[in-house]
Parts: sequence; C-alpha cells; structure tokens
Amino acid sequence: FFGFGSALGALTVSSRRMPRRYLTTMMAMWGLGSVPLIAVGVTSSFPLMALATFCIGVTDGAGMVIWGTLLQRRVPTEMLGRVSSLDFFVSLAFMPLSFAIVGP
Repeated sequence: FFGFGSALGALTVSSRRMPRRYLTTMMAMWGLGSVPLIAVGVTSSFPLMALATFCIGVTDGAGMVIWGTLLQRRVPTEMLGRVSSLDFFVSLAFMPLSFAIVGP
C-alpha cells in the first residue's frame, strides 16, 4: 500500500506547478507523513495499517518529487552527480545510527 500511495503522491505533485514555498511544503509532507507510523505501531488491524502505510507513501512520494526537483534546479549541473551521491550516501550512512537510537 505504501507503493500505491507513493505513486499517487509523486504523480499528483509532479503534474502540478512547484509550490511557492517548496521547502515548507516538503518538510510538512514528511512531517505529517510520520504521524501514521503511530497507527502502525499500536494496532493489529490490517485495514488500518494499510491505510496508514498508504498515507505515508503519499506524503513520502510527494516530498521526494519536490526534493528531486529542488536538487536539479538549485545545484549546478557540473556538481549534480556529486551532490546527489552525497545525499544518498548520507541518507544510508545514518540509517544504522537511527536504528541504534530508536531500535529495529
């Protein structure tokens, strides 16, 4: 259900104009998208978990489209590969640290 939500969020955002306050919109999407994780953690109801992961997917997909667009618009072309690589590396490098802090 996450994948369906992510596709819907990405298609919705990419088919419209970039929001004027794109950083605020992106951070709001990702922030609001973390709220349904509470439902995943406290319920054993499959339909509720499916709805929660769908909502997480919508906000994650929308935020990722804004982030990708932001990178391509703001980073000089000759630096885009390096910046994208660093972005991906840092995201993956801190994953074990987040697991150590929060738990699996």
